[in-house]
Amino acid sequence: MRFREDIVSLSRELERLKASSVDVVAATKDIEAVVPQASEQNSQQPSMPKQLPDQIHLQIRNYGSYPLTHHGGLQLADKCGIPRKYYEAMLNAGMADLTAENVNAWLSKQSDRRLVRIADGRVRALLSDRYRALDNYDLAMLTMERAKGHNATVQRCDLTETHMYLKFVVPDYREEVKTGDPVTPGLVISNSDVGDGAFRVEPFLFRLICRNGMIGETSLYKVHLGQRLEIGNLIYKDDTRKAIDEALWKECRDIIDSTFNREVLRAYVQKLRKAQELLIENPVEVVDVTATELTLSDEKKTDLLRYFSKEGDTVYGLVNGITQLAQDFEGYEDQIRLERYAGELLEQKIPTIQVK
Repeated sequence: MRFREDIVSLSRELERLKASSVDVVAATKDIEAVVPQASEQNSQQPSMPKQLPDQIHLQIRNYGSYPLTHHGGLQLADKCGIPRKYYEAMLNAGMADLTAENVNAWLSKQSDRRLVRIADGRVRALLSDRYRALDNYDLAMLTMERAKGHNATVQRCDLTETHMYLKFVVPDYREEVKTGDPVTPGLVISNSDVGDGAFRVEPFLFRLICRNGMIGETSLYKVHLGQRLEIGNLIYKDDTRKAIDEALWKECRDIIDSTFNREVLRAYVQKLRKAQELLIENPVEVVDVTATELTLSDEKKTDLLRYFSKEGDTVYGLVNGITQLAQDFEGYEDQIRLERYAGELLEQKIPTIQVK
């Protein structure tokens, strides 16, 4: 699923997912991979795309059997110590029975417990029983409330199978890196409520000339770890959940507010100005190293060199070349990855730059 630049649609989808979600804590020995009968596979909604994990379902004692999302299937493989490539190769070859046999052989040897996150009748995640979920809906509501108080607006929002991203800018606050090159500061909120990364709040600079952005150093990196959960169906009333998470949400609120602080944002503009003065000795060599670190194709490396050359052989030019290249990627995780890399270059945390 994906929503872009439509906060109303995103909010509705997050609310729908929250309403359809259930969390179950189960002993690993009570979890089993099963191969559904043909009639079960055919009963899936026609609009639902066929996925490899649909060939096996996760059966939880006393709770039923559910197909997995792609991410849920990979987490199942990880839990069993089965290499992901081998797991997917078995399913690609139509060896569902062998896949289930492999999974169950390893699950039967484990005595711990798992938090199983289910939404839309599918297993989204298989996590530790100490995993503390920051639900995307609650986080989005908090972030939008805080953003409103800082006169910030949504620049972009995306929801993937594993992540939620919210980008905000403060349109009434602009700084010029150089004459005719204005930027609008803001921040990026990212979260995975299925165990594919922690909650992050990061400064963000949006360049108005070419409409590409750079993500600064992380302000908050929150590991999703809490108290051990009891076996059973986790259904909390809203007031109970709010009471449990009150301290954590206050911390999230405070870090969002502090990241919106104009002095924090202005500091990143100053770093961009300084980067204009840092000349790079060997641009082609630097692009080669950067392409290797970012695992770029030859075509993308050529594009990076072209974008870089247009901006000038400075650290500022390289940073903008990378953020411009980020817009060429269809997958939003790749875009975020490049925008973060550009921010790390600005902080001189990646030793690829040889300045004069």
